Amino acid sequence: MKITLVGANLELEQVRRALDVPTHRPDLSPEPIAAAYARISRSEKSVDELRSEARDNVDKARRSNRTIVFEMGHSSIAEHATFNFDLEGVSRLAIEAVEHSRLASYTERSQRYVLIGKDIVVPDEIRSQPGLEPLFLEAVEGLHRSYRSLVEGLVEHHVRQAGGDAALDRSLRRDIDTSAREDARYLLPLATAGQLGLTLNARSLENMVRRLKGHPLGEVRRIGERLEEEALAVTPSLVRHTEPWTWEEPVEAFAPVAGQREDRGTASELERGRAVAGEGRAPYARLLFSTPSPGEALLAGVRFERGLPPPEPWPGTGGPEESEGSGGPVPRNPGFQAVADAWFAGAGVHAPAPRSFELVDFLFELTCSAACFGQLKRHRMATTLAGPYEADLGPVVPPSVVVAGLQEEFLSALQSSRRLLDELRPVIGPGADYLLVNAHCRRTLFKTNLRELVHIARLRLDRHAQWEIRDLAAQMCRLAAGRLPEMKRWLCGKDAFRSMC
Repeated sequence: MKITLVGANLELEQVRRALDVPTHRPDLSPEPIAAAYARISRSEKSVDELRSEARDNVDKARRSNRTIVFEMGHSSIAEHATFNFDLEGVSRLAIEAVEHSRLASYTERSQRYVLIGKDIVVPDEIRSQPGLEPLFLEAVEGLHRSYRSLVEGLVEHHVRQAGGDAALDRSLRRDIDTSAREDARYLLPLATAGQLGLTLNARSLENMVRRLKGHPLGEVRRIGERLEEEALAVTPSLVRHTEPWTWEEPVEAFAPVAGQREDRGTASELERGRAVAGEGRAPYARLLFSTPSPGEALLAGVRFERGLPPPEPWPGTGGPEESEGSGGPVPRNPGFQAVADAWFAGAGVHAPAPRSFELVDFLFELTCSAACFGQLKRHRMATTLAGPYEADLGPVVPPSVVVAGLQEEFLSALQSSRRLLDELRPVIGPGADYLLVNAHCRRTLFKTNLRELVHIARLRLDRHAQWEIRDLAAQMCRLAAGRLPEMKRWLCGKDAFRSMC
């Protein structure tokens, strides 16, 4: 056996300094590795020889890549080249557009832990309209002032609750500062500048660039263009088809249909959505569909992996009584209960659920704030279809703001920016979204399987999780457990899991 590390992420600036070269050199491109690996399937040579040949003739390697990836259609070869990008001075709204891509890794400056400064992004749509920039700056700067005031007010409240400054040690003071920033950030506008570390391969980059260059926001289109420019300087043979898709949505697709909800929500939902603040919302989850006969389907999958014959018919496909959507509570399946208990009792807290758990799906309709959605979207293996942010849904008001008596100040700050938001919407369309804040809500269709839901539960129901995503995840898990009672005790946070095992 021979296993050799032949490549690893290196900071290009460090390489340039070490070699005393100011610009990109072809022999420092990841393209030779991609070209060598592309030849593995059709060459008798060792991979060492293939890599050596590709390194010695980069132009030939690039021609080979273009032929294999784009003419022969073997796009997976581009996945052997990876990139790391720093994104700085981009808005929270634009970062959300970037992070829509599944097959990438992101690390974003957290508004929960960092005291945010006054850096903001003025969108292209505002700059292009005479007289709008001063109004926009006044509104977002006002939100930032309110954010700072809210941080101070929440810190004072938490200090009083803890018994005053004299009772605070360094750890408790840090927790108080974090809690205050975490909840005050609900007032930060989506125009707030942030920074992001992005890692992805060339194939994923090409897809991301194509999507970003077709985005309705000018800032997002420029991000796509800059990502493309930077990548082409290093790997011109692996990033090629980057023109955005163009298609027109058929008007008839948006005509009213029978049974469509005209009020965007039932009375019971809206009642459930009222927060303790009186004028805000709480996160809300509704189960739209789940796999019929989930316990039987999971047990059948486990048996199939052991070489036993599949049931006829497969659970959930036997007749109309099994295919009526989510339905009501179902009885426990002793067979699957034994499998689930044995698996989780023997697995560690960080072990993923078995792949057979992917046989059971859940489709939820979720309503949550931008602050919460920023965490929800990180579960990229789920199918997430997010609607637009809607100021009319009502903001999520953090409970600490209410308890501290700062609710009026919070809502007043939102009302000031809301007036300008309503004025700008007809003028600049989606560019007005920069005036939305983290407290504003959107509706999301969220389809996940049981395996991913176990992961969501471990992470988001843990006591360290942020309160809104914890509330939303708890609702999702309760609804799922209603259809799959065998999983009720195992859909829990890491802290609860450790106490059970």
